[in-house]
Amino acid sequence: LAEGYLNRPALTAGRFVADPYGAGGDRMYRTGDLVRWRHDGELVFLGRTDHQVKLRGQRVELGEVESALRTAADVGSACAVVRRDGHGEQVLAAYVSPAPGARPDPAALRRLHADPLPAAAVPATVTVVPELPLGPNGKLDRAALPEPTITPSGGRPPGSPVERGLARLVEEVLGVTGVGLDDDFFALGGHSMLVVPFVRRIRQEFGVEVPIHEVFRSPTVAALLRRLTAAAGQGAGQGGFGPVLRLRPGGSGAPLFFVHPAAGLSWCYTRVLRHIGADRPVYGLQARTADLPGSVGEMADDYLARIRRLQPEGPYHLLGWSFGGNVAHAVAVRLRAAGERVALLVLFDSYPNQADRDRPVPDERELRSTALWNLLGRPPAPADEADVPGAVRRECPPLSGADGEQVEAVLRVGMNNVALLASSTPEVYDGDLTVVVAGRSGPSGALPVDAWRVFATGRVDVVTIDSGHHEMFTTAAPATGAALSAILRDAESAPTPGGWS
Repeated sequence: LAEGYLNRPALTAGRFVADPYGAGGDRMYRTGDLVRWRHDGELVFLGRTDHQVKLRGQRVELGEVESALRTAADVGSACAVVRRDGHGEQVLAAYVSPAPGARPDPAALRRLHADPLPAAAVPATVTVVPELPLGPNGKLDRAALPEPTITPSGGRPPGSPVERGLARLVEEVLGVTGVGLDDDFFALGGHSMLVVPFVRRIRQEFGVEVPIHEVFRSPTVAALLRRLTAAAGQGAGQGGFGPVLRLRPGGSGAPLFFVHPAAGLSWCYTRVLRHIGADRPVYGLQARTADLPGSVGEMADDYLARIRRLQPEGPYHLLGWSFGGNVAHAVAVRLRAAGERVALLVLFDSYPNQADRDRPVPDERELRSTALWNLLGRPPAPADEADVPGAVRRECPPLSGADGEQVEAVLRVGMNNVALLASSTPEVYDGDLTVVVAGRSGPSGALPVDAWRVFATGRVDVVTIDSGHHEMFTTAAPATGAALSAILRDAESAPTPGGWS
């Protein structure tokens, strides 16, 4: 028999009682089970004499939960009951009435008692009611308690793609909507049985392994995002805008290097991480906002140096969407010229400038409009032109918290990239490449894809998906990811070309 409850003398005295059938000093534990002792010695279970319940295999003392809640200064009275959530699972629901003049914070109450109480005894919900319902006899009427309140806080909305993606996973797992950065997974109805599928969905969506205990330690979207960022090694100081976005730095497989589209940011590639084997590191190369390059070749030299710092030797796997495909092609040219093996080069709806060779170089206004289009993912409207920072913050999630100067810096990057592409001519790449064509963008894709054959000595494979150009890594990301997954499988099963090292 145990000695008692740690630091709970009153509870110990009520449960560990003298044994009337034993020797002096012997004790017994009052389980709270109500039974009938039959003449044949069998015990028939009749129920409980207290409010102890069994929840997910663990006994939970409702009185202990209620006592813990009542220790909060802003709580007048408290009770705990077991309810079924929207998934049909039994969960612990707590109700508190405020102390005079107080306004209890349900999320704060959960956090306050997460340490002293066992995990199973931490309420999934805390609902504040004006007063607890009482029956005619003055006792608590548990049947009259309202349904638990499970509503998002309405605080800071998610901004970046990762924030929005993580909030969406919380919504999917818990069956709620409108989850913000400061909403608590458990205050929204989460419990230990839902943490496992939640962690699994994080792994599938972001390719990052988050330990289960981290969800208990960091239950809000904002706190979990910091854990994701740390796990991905992105570096909080750069906030995801550094020269290398470490989308998934761990893994024993060959790394994938994605080159940013014209906007200069690689956050868009988070949408296809779930389609990439969890053992592969994934990096996104991002444009610098100062000392802008004067050519695609200069940019390729810079990115090649970054890649080699992360992976000194081949084989290399390069990918890029739109403008990023042109830069990835230029990096591949340089790697082959250095005698390195490029095992994979994938261009997502990217085409050589030769297809537009008859067009004049865009002027300043056209460059700015195109750069803004690339950021917004649609043609800019007059209202967007009138308030560019506001439009970008509203519709470009990675820049939702950017000031006007930061938005202008990103626009300058986009304008420079558009100008670089318009004035560049690709070199010839000594190898095979794959072009993933956005089938709904038009033209049919035959001419642009054929144009790449002039700039590659090997095979040019074409994969067409049902997507527009700007939707490839947004609404059409599942189709893009599925195509990428198949391309990676084919590349892994392909024989190594003779003579390549």
